[in-house]
Amino acid sequence: SVRSGWIAPALALAIACSGEPKPKIPPPPPPNGYNIIFIVIDTLRADHLESYGYALNNSSRLYTFSKHSVTFDRAYAQSAWTKPSVASLLTSLEPREHGITDWDHQMTDEMLTIAEVLKGAGYETEAYIGHHALEPKYNNFHQGFDLFDISAFEGHGSPHKIASADRLSDLAIKAVKKKRDKPYFMWLHYFDPHDDYLSHKRFDYGPNNQHRYDSEIAFTDNHLGRLFGVLHETKAYQNTIVVITADHGEEFMDHGHERHTHQMYDEVIRVPLIIRAPGLNPGRVDAAVAGIDVPPTMLRMVGVDVPEEFKGRALPVGDDGFILDPKHPVFSETQREVDRHAVVVDGWKLIEDKDKKSYELYDLRMDPKERFSQYKIETAKAAELRYILTEHYREPSVEAPTMAPNQEFNDLLKELGYIEGDEEAGGK
Repeated sequence: SVRSGWIAPALALAIACSGEPKPKIPPPPPPNGYNIIFIVIDTLRADHLESYGYALNNSSRLYTFSKHSVTFDRAYAQSAWTKPSVASLLTSLEPREHGITDWDHQMTDEMLTIAEVLKGAGYETEAYIGHHALEPKYNNFHQGFDLFDISAFEGHGSPHKIASADRLSDLAIKAVKKKRDKPYFMWLHYFDPHDDYLSHKRFDYGPNNQHRYDSEIAFTDNHLGRLFGVLHETKAYQNTIVVITADHGEEFMDHGHERHTHQMYDEVIRVPLIIRAPGLNPGRVDAAVAGIDVPPTMLRMVGVDVPEEFKGRALPVGDDGFILDPKHPVFSETQREVDRHAVVVDGWKLIEDKDKKSYELYDLRMDPKERFSQYKIETAKAAELRYILTEHYREPSVEAPTMAPNQEFNDLLKELGYIEGDEEAGGK
């Protein structure tokens, strides 16, 4: 179970009034409030971590971390690639709501980010980014951040041909040790598991792409371990919430494709979500949750009101754990070169390919690898999920503004492999 000793008073009242188990009276928050460290590991599929059952010893620090945390077994990214998914993690909006569905789309100033909300609540806000394509000039993702640091890769060479987790953790450790008068919100975006995959001598699992991918995960895990060590040594864990997730996963011919962007299978959109907070007992949650649920949940954890602009759920915590409705639908989508949508409800997933006007239905508990579509067999379940999906996307999607043609950005995307991927190869 998950104890609610850390829960904010407003949330405690909300749960009590909803008829859920009444939580214990929370202790007073630290004098300056709880810090939040929000860690996003690019291209990290859940089932390549030991904490999600992976047999390879490639993530022992994250495994140990998860033993003291709440682990969500069915967390889903809002899209199959970085830009829309990260936008959702910052705004608690689905791609259809923020409109960022291609590389040249920009976040508007009118969109509200979690950094802006926390800054307004008195937080220092800092981002340390290892992904070249997330630079502010290409996205406007820096809204609300006092500091947006890209030095982990800047000046070191092409991000997909270098390692940056070591420098990113160096920056994070320095930031954690800094003396402050206010609580802080820190976004750390690690990039190394993204291709091109490098093989690290200390973590050499073999020569093929999947081996090198696991090596990149191990390298990132090692440097996250250094950060975890400092949090322990400085006793920062006593007043710091740590949330770890990913923007999407990666394909290794699981369904005949490589990389990411185009598919809605679990290897691409099922991501880790691990939350550690003061007084929070470890446990596991099986009900599906979404990336858009993460920002409001972090706000509720520190007692900050969730703005009406945020569309995700603030995941509630009572004495019996994270109390979630398994029938609550979770959605994911991609419109880059294809038009595909997915909905997960109570262990079932429906995938719609709007271009081909086709559907696939999977029982994720009986068929977690999504090998056998039940669409023509479980017709009642297929009709139920089709109705949910159709109703959800009935309203037209928002169209985000596009940035002016930028040769520098196009060159960057080509170098990173984003522009020239095709559907058969799986794309990026």
